[in-house]
Amino acid sequence: MDIMQGLLDEIRKIVAEELDKRQKNHPEQMPDNTAFTPVEAAEYLGMSTQFVYRHCREGDLPSVKFGGRRFLYKKDLDELIAKGGTQ
Repeated sequence: MDIMQGLLDEIRKIVAEELDKRQKNHPEQMPDNTAFTPVEAAEYLGMSTQFVYRHCREGDLPSVKFGGRRFLYKKDLDELIAKGGTQ
C-alpha cells in the first residue's frame, strides 16, 4: 500500500506542477481576485520589480500587505494595463 500511496502522491505533484505552468502561460484565465507578489506582478506587467514597488508606494497601484508581504490583485493590474499605465 505504501508504494501505491507514493505513486499517487507523485502523480498529484506532477499534475499540480503542470496546472501551475499552464495557468502561468494563460493569465487571462485567472480569476480577477488572483493575488500576485510584486515579483509576479512585475512579470505579468512586463515591467521591473522596482516599477511595481514604486507605484505601490506612490499609491498609483493598489496593493495590500498581509503578514509583512505585499500582494497585488490581477484586476488592479488589468485596470492599469487598460488605462495605459500610471499618470
